[in-house]
Amino acid sequence: MLLIRYCTYTQTVMISRLLPNRFDVAIIGAGPSGSLAAMNLAGKGIKTLILEKETLPRYKACGGGLVYRTRNWLKESAGLEIPDSIIESESFQAGFRIHANNLMFEVKRNVPIITMVMREQFDYWLTMQAVNQGAELVDNTKVLSIKKDIDFLITTTGGVFCAPVVVLASGALGKILFESDADKQLITGFHNYREMMPALEAEIPMSDNELFPFARFDLDMNKGGYGWVFPKKTSYSVGLVVNKKSRTNLNRLLGDYLRLLKLDQVKPTIVKGHTIPYQAWANSISVQGILKTGDAMGLADPVVGEGLSNALQSGWMAAEAIIESGLDPRLSEKVYLNKLGLKILPQLKIATRLAGILYNQPKLSKMIFRTKGQEIAENFTEVFLGNRDYPTEKEVFSVLRKLLF
Repeated sequence: MLLIRYCTYTQTVMISRLLPNRFDVAIIGAGPSGSLAAMNLAGKGIKTLILEKETLPRYKACGGGLVYRTRNWLKESAGLEIPDSIIESESFQAGFRIHANNLMFEVKRNVPIITMVMREQFDYWLTMQAVNQGAELVDNTKVLSIKKDIDFLITTTGGVFCAPVVVLASGALGKILFESDADKQLITGFHNYREMMPALEAEIPMSDNELFPFARFDLDMNKGGYGWVFPKKTSYSVGLVVNKKSRTNLNRLLGDYLRLLKLDQVKPTIVKGHTIPYQAWANSISVQGILKTGDAMGLADPVVGEGLSNALQSGWMAAEAIIESGLDPRLSEKVYLNKLGLKILPQLKIATRLAGILYNQPKLSKMIFRTKGQEIAENFTEVFLGNRDYPTEKEVFSVLRKLLF
């Protein structure tokens, strides 16, 4: 079927496929969404290029928590079982703490609620799955500009590549110059800084593995955000994420958090900031015919700041859309939007409303947790496991009415 649809391309494009630097699909970024898209495409016999500016493997600032529903999705949908060698730890228990009310809600399950990984290992493993399927990886190569001709012409520090379809999987801060006959514009993964949540993470050498034996979330550590502790093999990943509007000094806040956790006497091996994009998906899923995935599209869950799940699934969906459209860029956009609209986008809309209540209305949030804290913790866990979705707006307002009136 694909071969028949390819024949609808112009003679020039068909000839260009014989060129060594001509690919069916070029993916910019070798993170989770880009690698999984490349794996899916290459596995279907599509000539796929991955361009990555860093030399792999590379350190990635991230808590590295993979919720069970996504680990299970990787196995069921992508056929990938995470090897034990890159699993740092598995948390069958999780804690949700509200400091204002001195409340701690703990949940337990018989499957790992959160699987801890180091992102440089996990991401590189995913990239190698794509390479094993036949994708070509070109790392340590920065994309300088993209120009639309018959194909997209991609100028990099390592030469010029071309492809009729391009996927932007370069993360939240990726910036690429797009050139056309009319003008030039800077393509980014987000539209303004109001769509970014700054975060700061530290890797703390583990002196006592019983201090925090399971994943912990401190939901009111700061205005408009939360803190987390993820236990790993030899360290704790400790981090904070805040709402951009809060104008909080993250370094000071992290120091306060470490003192609260009694980890301030241990020197971190790594302290690194990063940004978590959200709501960029409300603007567009593509730009100039280039599909966006993962953080480049702002698909992180604003309630828990978790972006791995939607990054992986959006990469897979983008590849499916490209395959089903027969490498037609315009048609692939429509197919991709339809796939995202089935679940990811509706859930993100609800999550945005929930995050607004949880982090921007502290008095209301405290009252809700004081009366229904354990139930909320259990429901969050069921979302992590994939057993339920976020509640609908109608369900949320029903609970609020009962509490307030």
